[in-house]
Amino acid sequence: MPSVKFEIRTATPEDIPALRQNWSASFGDTDEYLDFFFHRRFDCENTLVACVGKSPAAQLFLLPAKLRSGDSELCVDYLFAAATNPKYRKQGIMSALLSYARMLCAERGKDAIVLLPGSPSLYNYYAQRGYEKAFSRRRWVVSRGELAFLRSPVKETADVLSVLQSVLNGRDGLCWDADALTYALEEHKLFRGAYAASEHAFVSFGEDEAVCLCTPEDFGECAALLLGLSDLPQFTLTFPSDIPNGILEDGGMLCRLCNNEIHLRDAYISFAME
Repeated sequence: MPSVKFEIRTATPEDIPALRQNWSASFGDTDEYLDFFFHRRFDCENTLVACVGKSPAAQLFLLPAKLRSGDSELCVDYLFAAATNPKYRKQGIMSALLSYARMLCAERGKDAIVLLPGSPSLYNYYAQRGYEKAFSRRRWVVSRGELAFLRSPVKETADVLSVLQSVLNGRDGLCWDADALTYALEEHKLFRGAYAASEHAFVSFGEDEAVCLCTPEDFGECAALLLGLSDLPQFTLTFPSDIPNGILEDGGMLCRLCNNEIHLRDAYISFAME
């Protein structure tokens, strides 16, 4: 049982200063990043807070998305930036907030809640609260020479959204609408690094890590795009698990909210905003 009294509700605009403070204390993001999120993605009705007195002690954000499962498209929420004020941690508040989120999303007719734990240790935490491993990805540490050997000719495109939607909608996994993808692209460019797209592939790059999105047969285009973005001698790549390189690892979790069967194959979470 929680050891402190609190009330769970949806957020109000007046909560924003406390939400920013809790976020900053938990994740260390800059004021510029928080300005960007709260201006572009914050929605009171999709933000849950647990208040001690009148102030939010913990919070989580629910971002609407679709989940492709074979020929089906399900309505889901992506659980993002769950955070507790440091002085209220380990008192059962976040567990209660997650339970409330399950109830609310079910009442709203959602099929599932999807999340990508921020660290390997959190997989067990969420498993104890009704989530199961459902997504995978591959991670590959690769030299510049290996990428040069694999690269294939590319025709770059300015229509990045169409490329992303084509690549992502062709496989099982989390799918974002155009507004969410536009936000993710701008967020990456402003705060993380650069990106590039060809007619069949997309690469985002930051520091020495890159996300590659393509079909297995078009991976050579990702290699060429990445070589054009950076002159590093070695890269750490993540990409969907149907591309047969690197090491397979957990790539996200799913909490089922309905009786509908959800069958996922090589499912991938794109733009998880870790």
